[in-house]
Amino acid sequence: TGLTNAFMRQIYTRTAINFDHLFCLGLAKLRRARIRKEDFHRAIYLIALSLREMEDRRTHPSLQSDLIKIIIDEPYPPLESIVKQAEEDTRLSEDDNTYILDRSFLEKAYHFHSIRLENAVRVIINELGPLTRVTQLCNKYVAMPSTRLRKEFADRLEKRDRDEFARDYEIYFEEGVSKAPAVGRPFYLPASGATTGIVLCHGYLAAPEEVRPLAEFLQAQGYAVYAVRLRGFGTAPRQVADVKWQDWLHSFRRAYAIMRSRYDRVIVGGFSAGALLALLSAAHKQEALDGVFCINTALILSNIKTRFVPAAMAWSELLKRMKLAEHPFESVEHISESPEINYPVNYLHGVRELGRLISACRRDLPSVTCPCLIMQGTHDPIVDPKSADEIMSLIGSEQKEFAPIETNHHNIIRREGREQVFERILQFIQTKCGN
Repeated sequence: TGLTNAFMRQIYTRTAINFDHLFCLGLAKLRRARIRKEDFHRAIYLIALSLREMEDRRTHPSLQSDLIKIIIDEPYPPLESIVKQAEEDTRLSEDDNTYILDRSFLEKAYHFHSIRLENAVRVIINELGPLTRVTQLCNKYVAMPSTRLRKEFADRLEKRDRDEFARDYEIYFEEGVSKAPAVGRPFYLPASGATTGIVLCHGYLAAPEEVRPLAEFLQAQGYAVYAVRLRGFGTAPRQVADVKWQDWLHSFRRAYAIMRSRYDRVIVGGFSAGALLALLSAAHKQEALDGVFCINTALILSNIKTRFVPAAMAWSELLKRMKLAEHPFESVEHISESPEINYPVNYLHGVRELGRLISACRRDLPSVTCPCLIMQGTHDPIVDPKSADEIMSLIGSEQKEFAPIETNHHNIIRREGREQVFERILQFIQTKCGN
């Protein structure tokens, strides 16, 4: 018996736990017939997060980065699939934002040879039966009160944000190049009595400190703000060569998940490349967002040299493969309006990923349906002002506003006259969400 138990423990320990496992086991551990979908999804996410932190537990790709979609009002196919299965097997039903479970179908006795045909959910649950710690985690989180669950979820994700930055900063730090940690670290500004949370995103080669003046202004008006740190920025330029635009999108999604857990209403906004991510987020969430505001959105870049980046990278990679150049052409000097924040070097890899983000944003603009404010400097030297015209013509929002700003600078949220920009954003937010 001892040998058999040890053998079975080895088998179950090596089992790659997937989303279906956690969803079904979560249903089995519910002690009530109804639970809000968002609470159940947060519980599943926290269980998955805990499992990913265990070195002796293997997790399926369905529990990796895309899992956050179950929290951020975006479609997640594994969720849709298992809900359909549970509706067929256990009479799980949905009412607005609530799951309703008929527990009798989970407790019904089945013949050994028929259970796989009649109740696949029970089979999935049984696969995790011997994994005590997984069961304990399910018991803990599906029974947790909503307020406590939301708080733990937001706090843990915010800590992951800070920890990720701290690790990246330590790995990529360059003496004389890296700024102080406070420049690159994501930050959260709560506001007493706030019911609206704002996700605010910096631009390309910048860091959260770039948006601090706007964040502090909005906090003073009674709105809570979370300033995103896009992966690859706020550390040292060479990290840009190691990230993709999907990493930036994941950073934004995590920030949204934090604020959605803390506040009833959420607005997203961004500057330059950060505005691209705000629009992309709005496109994926459609009506779930209360609004989106964009400042000098980098949809069309003024610098014609960026068009030659793909060719330059291909040439550089060819020289590297043929060993014809000891140091292939990988980066260029970057002259910024905010050198105290921005990187002094721009990697071609980063420019290519920015181009891919631009393409993704342009493709999805028609799916933006929430209220939208587009602000654009009339003589922006970095972003072609035609960007605003294209956004206004492509987005699907019925409520869309264009606010031109008379200026010949790009970084209009840090320069003299920024108060005009801040007040216009405040007017938009107050119109959509009140105080």
